[in-house]
Amino acid sequence: MIESKGINTEKFYYNDLFRDYIFNFENVCEYYQYDYRNIGGYKKRVSDLKTGYNKENRSKIYSILKDYNKNIGCSQKTIENIEKLKSQKSAVIIGGQQPGFLTGPIFIIFKILTILKVSSYFEKELKIPIIPCFWNASDDNSFNQIDNLNVINKEITNIKLDLSDFDPKTRYSDIYLADNKFKEAIEKLESILHSTSFKTEIMYFYKNILASALKNCSNTKGEINVSSFFSAIITRMFSGYGLVIIDPADVELKKLSYNLLEFDTSKHYQISHLINSTGKKLNSCGYHSQLSSTPGTLDFFYCVDGIRKKIYSDSDNLFEISDKRYGKKEFWDLMIEKPAAISLNVILRPLLQDKLLPVLCSICGPGESSYFAQLKPVYNLYGLKMPVIYPRYSATVIEKKIKKLIIKLKITDIELESSKEEIIRQGIRKT
Repeated sequence: MIESKGINTEKFYYNDLFRDYIFNFENVCEYYQYDYRNIGGYKKRVSDLKTGYNKENRSKIYSILKDYNKNIGCSQKTIENIEKLKSQKSAVIIGGQQPGFLTGPIFIIFKILTILKVSSYFEKELKIPIIPCFWNASDDNSFNQIDNLNVINKEITNIKLDLSDFDPKTRYSDIYLADNKFKEAIEKLESILHSTSFKTEIMYFYKNILASALKNCSNTKGEINVSSFFSAIITRMFSGYGLVIIDPADVELKKLSYNLLEFDTSKHYQISHLINSTGKKLNSCGYHSQLSSTPGTLDFFYCVDGIRKKIYSDSDNLFEISDKRYGKKEFWDLMIEKPAAISLNVILRPLLQDKLLPVLCSICGPGESSYFAQLKPVYNLYGLKMPVIYPRYSATVIEKKIKKLIIKLKITDIELESSKEEIIRQGIRKT
């Protein structure tokens, strides 16, 4: 039996902006388009999608999603959910995260569970088809989440995925590994897991996905992409719910971003001003600025050998990438010739998502919810409305024996925010 308890203490909520978003929304409502707490906000969003969403995008994104999800071994339920896109009434509930190794941090699972739960609720409440989607942020780059896994047994054991051949700044979508590297990590996991009724099933699950990924890989060297492997795990794990995976590394999807890139190249100084001025306003209200923008820097990257390079522009007619300068025509020829090299930053990514998909609400963690507070003016400039921002479920899982110890020592929620040393001192004083 799992017991749950809500906590309203300060440090559990990442920052003051996110805490007010949860408990005092009226303090921050001006930075967001809709009130996520009231059904009226969702009904208004549905109404706005009828007039503000380009219906032609349904057929474009439908084919891309169907092909990709079939390639990663999705279930029939996922195909059925993708088919819902054909209905002009349908809407999407989406969340995104960087890929993790063997699922990665538990907050990824929390986010997906929130997507599925909220999708089920609003499909019944609003009586419209809802498509649960997960944006696998494969264009990002950070080895912290994709190259290791911590397993709790008698102590915490770290399992490493060997990425020593790659620059730490390499995009996930450009990291391909021989299957034996995945196999070695999975075998180490098997060696440290306790023998339970679940162990055999868990190991079969991972080994089967690895075999399927190797069979279906299109890499000329027979190597497996780390982000695609993550997608295959997620789609299989939630096959019964029909989760739809979106991978921004898909070249056909990148081609649909050209309009947004043109918007950014012509308006990037204005975008930078909007981001920074909203950040200053947040600071003056006692919050913090989550995003900052450097004037003269575009909000997308061009990748060279898997490494994202910033693009600078002092005017509409001159662009600089890695000390190479391009005229406007030469620059756009480069983008069109190599769409796979394009990566959007944190400002443009949600705009592309909400341009291509009829998004009812976006499931966001604390950081994402906070930086969305600076994006509303940019949405307005692009002619879009920000979707409902729905906070993902968050939890700290405590084992029974730890719970008993907390009760015995009379440790309060506020005390749990303290350092380990301070908790020990407090416990000693009470005994």
